[in-house]
Amino acid sequence: MAIRAAVVGAGLAGLACARTLHDAGWDVEVFEAEETIGGRMSSMRIGPAVFDHGTPYVVPRLPLFQGYVEANAKRGFAAAWNPRDGSQESGLARMPAWYVGVPTMMSLLRPLADGMRVHTGRSVHTLKRVQKQWNVWFEDQTATGPFAAIAIAIPAPRALMLLGPLDIFEEGLAKVRMAPCWSLQIHVDKPIMGERDIRAESSESIRWIARNSSKPRRQSSIDTMVVQTSQTWSRTTEDDDPETIAEELWAELCRLLEVPAGTRPVAMKAHLWKHGFATRPLGETYLYSTEHKLGVAGDWCRGRLAEHAYGSGVGLAKAMLGSM
Repeated sequence: MAIRAAVVGAGLAGLACARTLHDAGWDVEVFEAEETIGGRMSSMRIGPAVFDHGTPYVVPRLPLFQGYVEANAKRGFAAAWNPRDGSQESGLARMPAWYVGVPTMMSLLRPLADGMRVHTGRSVHTLKRVQKQWNVWFEDQTATGPFAAIAIAIPAPRALMLLGPLDIFEEGLAKVRMAPCWSLQIHVDKPIMGERDIRAESSESIRWIARNSSKPRRQSSIDTMVVQTSQTWSRTTEDDDPETIAEELWAELCRLLEVPAGTRPVAMKAHLWKHGFATRPLGETYLYSTEHKLGVAGDWCRGRLAEHAYGSGVGLAKAMLGSM
């Protein structure tokens, strides 16, 4: 009989972990609190426009993730992106290459999720271990199990809350610091970035601007942009109303790009990534208890990049396989 395992979280780390276990013959179920998979590599639709409102691109440097991205580029799930940045080298191939999922960033996760039993809209509330087997309880008071092992692949603060009553990994998780980040999605009726596709700004509020529609296999007939905010500004505004945030960022964007007064977007929407990125990572690739058959993974273990998430998920899965 196949070993049964649960993975909490269907972002890149969780799906990488689940896929590795599944390919080794385990019976795996993934539980995701949101209605869609992907975490910060998911996509948002506003009317006819689709936005990569989290991770804008990936730069695979580590061999493990590089092999994964390049293999999936050959399969048509990813493509190189060479955005114009206003420099003399604009339009030249970047080294190392920037990759995006096609037609959305979430496409990079498709090979990991294919054939997997992924349950969305299932927020895990409690983990209970009885006779060396785990049961998973959800917010709606339903439960499932038993599982021989569990992987937790959610932001460190959420993992700490979930595991708090179990007193597992508390010291390590408590050291991790994560910062919020606002993301503003904008659909405009005509380009407002000139000859550039990306801008890294030093504004008090805005740190990154990208023409989402400049990426490969996007909707070329719709001009879309994604704006991401600075760490300090995000911290001071994380409790503000999203509509207010959207208006403030639009006004600042118009100032930075010298947009004519009175110009309004076709549509815009602000989204808060409560745990956007790690400002103080764990410093280890993952945490795993052989005794409890339970571990945690995420990009926050090593840093804030997609390759950190992927390596963490695969590493945890290998530890789980080795312990059984």
